[in-house]
Amino acid sequence: MQTIEQQELWLGERKKGIGGSDAAAVLAEGYGCPRALFYDKSGVEPDYEHTDAEKGFFERGHALEPLIADRFARETDMRVRRMPTRINAARPWMRVNCDRMIPSQSSTLSQGLIGPGYLECKTANQHVFANMQEEGMPNHYVLQMQHGLATTGWKWGAFAVLEPYTFRFMHFIVKRHVELIQDVILPTEEAFWQQVQAGVVPAALPDFNDTRCEKCVYRRGCRNAEALPKVKYKKPVHEPDDSPELRIVVANLKDLDAQIEEATAQKEQEREKLRMLLGDRTHVAVPSEGKKFTFTWQSGQSRYDARALDAEQPHLAEKYKRRGEPVRVLREYDLAEVAE
Repeated sequence: MQTIEQQELWLGERKKGIGGSDAAAVLAEGYGCPRALFYDKSGVEPDYEHTDAEKGFFERGHALEPLIADRFARETDMRVRRMPTRINAARPWMRVNCDRMIPSQSSTLSQGLIGPGYLECKTANQHVFANMQEEGMPNHYVLQMQHGLATTGWKWGAFAVLEPYTFRFMHFIVKRHVELIQDVILPTEEAFWQQVQAGVVPAALPDFNDTRCEKCVYRRGCRNAEALPKVKYKKPVHEPDDSPELRIVVANLKDLDAQIEEATAQKEQEREKLRMLLGDRTHVAVPSEGKKFTFTWQSGQSRYDARALDAEQPHLAEKYKRRGEPVRVLREYDLAEVAE
């Protein structure tokens, strides 16, 4: 646990450059924006403090970081270790506080991962965790990782994500994205840092009703907080309904979720046993059970970068991009999560 003096020293060091968690704000992705980050780096006193709920989320992530790193090490057989702040030699304003460093070792070399890696530990609620499983990490986390790889010069990193309500866990490897670093991150961050040094305040977010303004600690001086409630986003109220019909359906869904989760865990255990039994073999049949298996390497998925296409070739994006028909999406949350 950090002392108050250590926390103040750490916060002071963060103002000397752009860190991994700042990268998304520089590019106006995620929860921050360039103007709020400018105020922070310039030593401007906030108008408001973070709420108790926000502080709780920060503390939760910090407290669970060692547990997440340890679980990653156990599940991947990769060693991890702490390391001090890394500062880029060519660009001293670029810095990163890695949650953990993954030293080069036999387990990384066997996966074709050359050199050390950068481990980023995250926590996510059930809804966000499910989105990460389906769609991958959100843009602001991707930028954080690529900033870290750009700062250190390393070729790869890994995300480890814990859902603290059910303790579900996932991890995956991320490779250095050269084009994103060279064409987007480096020039944008360098231009922003020049603004900080010159005292040039970045433009405010273009949409006055941007929900990021609602909780920004600089909202009074930046956007006139007195006007914000007039256009403030209002969280929808969930209508209570404990009718017998709804209770039966929801109870059935909860039972099915529990059965699926248990069956999924059991199936993955059996699949891991199968991998061990197959060993180096790539094609095996089990005639008595009417099953055959392949256990081969395959290349990673290739996907179009829609964001880059929109930015660099807008005429093509406009010509070929098609938006599907609107659909009504049913999502499920715990009541405690809704209350947050």
